[in-house]
Amino acid sequence: MFKALFKGSVFKLYDFVRPLVIIPFFIRSYGIDSYGIYIQIILTATLLYPILDLGIGMGIQRFSDKLKSVGAKIEIFGLQRVCILLFCLVYAVTMTYSSSVQNLLFGGYQSASIIIVTLFYIIFFGLNNTLQGVLRSESKIGELVIYRGVFTGVETLLLLLVLYFYDRFDYFYILVMVFCQFIYFLLLNREINGLMLSISLNFKISKESKSFFKYSLAIIPSALIGWVTSSSDRFFITDYFGSEYTGYYSAIAQYAGYMKLIVFPFTFVFFKEYSRLYDKDFKKFLRFYSKTFLLCIVISLVYFLLFYLVKYPIFEQYVGLEIKPEFNALVFWFLVSFLLINIASFLTTYMLVSNQTKIMIYAIGAGALINFILNKFLLKDFTYINSAYYWAISVGIQIIILGIFVIRNIRLNEKSFVC
Repeated sequence: MFKALFKGSVFKLYDFVRPLVIIPFFIRSYGIDSYGIYIQIILTATLLYPILDLGIGMGIQRFSDKLKSVGAKIEIFGLQRVCILLFCLVYAVTMTYSSSVQNLLFGGYQSASIIIVTLFYIIFFGLNNTLQGVLRSESKIGELVIYRGVFTGVETLLLLLVLYFYDRFDYFYILVMVFCQFIYFLLLNREINGLMLSISLNFKISKESKSFFKYSLAIIPSALIGWVTSSSDRFFITDYFGSEYTGYYSAIAQYAGYMKLIVFPFTFVFFKEYSRLYDKDFKKFLRFYSKTFLLCIVISLVYFLLFYLVKYPIFEQYVGLEIKPEFNALVFWFLVSFLLINIASFLTTYMLVSNQTKIMIYAIGAGALINFILNKFLLKDFTYINSAYYWAISVGIQIIILGIFVIRNIRLNEKSFVC
C-alpha cells in the first residue's frame, strides 16, 4: 500500500515542482500582472482538456478488464481524433470573431501567435491526460512516474532559462511549454506502442465502445462543472478588478493548493483497486476505502495547521509576494477550501466507482451554480477576496449532496450483502 502511495505521491509532486520553482522567478521577472494572464491560459487548458479527453483517461481505468485489446483502444482513440478536429474548428471561429474572449484570456498580450500556441498547448495537455489514464489502466505506475519526472525536469530547466534570458512574457514562454508537452506525449505514446500516432479518424462505434462512452462521456460535464467551482472565479476577478488581482489571488491559491497533493495519490493509485473491490467484495472495498479516506483527512489537517503557521516566510521571503491586508483571510479560506476539496475528491471517487455519474454531476453542478451566481452577481459590489469565501461555500454544498448519496449507497449495499 505505502509503496504504491509513494509512487503516486512522487508523480503528483512533479506537478508542483514547476510552480514551486518557477513562480517566484516568474513574478520577479515578469510581474504579478503577467502572472495573472499566464494562470488564465493554464486554467483555460484545464477547462478544455476534458472535452478533448472525452472521459477516456478515467473511463479506461474503470473498464480496464474489458478494454485490453488493441482494437478497442484504436477505435476509442479514433473517435477522439474526430473530437480534436471539431474542437480546433470551434476554437478558431471563437478566437476570430470574439474579441471579448481574446481580451479576457490574453489581455494586453493577445496576438495571433499566442492564440495559436495556446491551442497547441491545450491539445497536447489533453492528449497527455488521456495517455496517463491508459498507463494507469495498465498498472504502469512506475513507468509513468519516470516519464513524468523527465518531463518535469526538462520543462523546469527550459522555463528557467527563458525567464533568465527573455525579458518579457509573450507567446514564446507558452511555446516552450508546448514543446515540453510534446516531448512528454512522445514518451507516453512510446509506452503504449505508438497507438496514439498510428490511428486514423474513426466514425464507427462498436457495442463495447458505446457502453464505454456511456460512462466516460458523463465525466466531461462533471469536469467542466467542477472547473466552474474551482477556477472560474479568476476570470470574474480579472473582469471586475484586473489581472493584477488575479495574479495575487492565484499565487496564494497555488501554494495553499499543495494540499491536493495529499488526496491525489489515493485516488490516483487506488482507483483501479477501488473498482475491483467494489465489483467483487463490497465489504472489503468499504474497509479499504474508509481507511484511506481517514488517513487522507488526518494528513490534510496536519498540512492545514503547518502551512498556516509558516505562511509569512513562504509568501514574503520565498515567493516575493507583497503582504496585503487581505493576505491572512485569503490563506485561511484557501486552506479551508482545499481541505473540503480533498473530502469532495474522495466522495466523487466513490460515485465514479459505483457508476453514479449522474448524481455526481448534479452535486457538482449545484456547487458550481452557487459559485457562479455569487461571483457573477455579488463579487463586483464587494472585494475580490470574497471569491475565496464563495469557493468554500460551493465545495461545502457539493460535500453535503455527495455525502447523502454515498451514505445511501453504502446502506443499500450493506443491506443487500446481509440479505
